Amino acid sequence: MADILTGDPAPAVPAAKVLPQEQWLPVARAHEERVDAWVQPHLQRRRTGQTHPVEDFLFDYYHLSPAKLRRWHPGPGVVGMVGPR
Repeated sequence: MADILTGDPAPAVPAAKVLPQEQWLPVARAHEERVDAWVQPHLQRRRTGQTHPVEDFLFDYYHLSPAKLRRWHPGPGVVGMVGPR
């Protein structure tokens, strides 16, 4: 495919690096465990109607949901394979 304006060929898109499930799954689980140290107390405070001005800042100011914070991603150009090869 060519550039519409110049007619130059479009640059090739690099292939994504594929991580096997046995490589990325432990890293994703470790991320969730680390994040839970911050997320679980926040969720408990939210359930009881309590607030903490410093520890809740990330969730309140940036409107970052606990679920989004727990979600791990391998980074740009990397995908995690699910299931057998």
